[in-house]
Amino acid sequence: KHLGGFAQTQHGRLAARDGYDEILLTGPDGEVAEGGVTNVLFWDGERLVLPTAPALAGTTLTLLEQGLPGAGLAPARRPVRLADL
Repeated sequence: KHLGGFAQTQHGRLAARDGYDEILLTGPDGEVAEGGVTNVLFWDGERLVLPTAPALAGTTLTLLEQGLPGAGLAPARRPVRLADL
């Protein structure tokens, strides 16, 4: 997604060592932005939710944002915090 991802790669390695598949990048207040190498969407029980924190949109997310509304699944955009998960 971009250059300069040493910290993301390192944290991803540490997460994998501890048995996790991915890391979540968050702000100081725990607001979720994206995964280390992925964009994230959440299901709140009624609809898909995209975090509003700054993140780089990957190819899959861009395609989903274009296609989901036509399938009646337009995602909501709102802050998502670790405490919400």
